[in-house]
Amino acid sequence: DLALEYAKELAALPGDIPAWARQMPGFILNAKGDKKEALAVMFEILRAGVEKYHPNEINHTRAVICEQILDQQEAADNPLCSSE
Repeated sequence: DLALEYAKELAALPGDIPAWARQMPGFILNAKGDKKEALAVMFEILRAGVEKYHPNEINHTRAVICEQILDQQEAADNPLCSSE
């Protein structure tokens, strides 16, 4: 819980911080088993960050969603995870 609190503080810092810093709450929520909240964090990064983050950071966020948070079937059913 303390790690999540610190991660939220890190992610809320103003200005241009790397995507990984904004992702930290999502990583911790996923590790705690709170997939729904972890997905919300990651989807918000994608929604808000497409214009400001490097494409590699966006691709990494997508990979975290599709390979770490969603299970195999959920990823297969999610258009975000489609390779087409």
